[in-house]
Amino acid sequence: IDAGEWELVPKVAALCIGNAKSFGGGMKITPHA
Repeated sequence: IDAGEWELVPKVAALCIGNAKSFGGGMKITPHA
């Protein structure tokens, strides 16, 4: 898979990629996963 070149985006505070609906404490990170 070739996704092209990486681009830095300095204004991003946090990036979460996941396949679960929440972190361990129940915090909803990706509720539609």
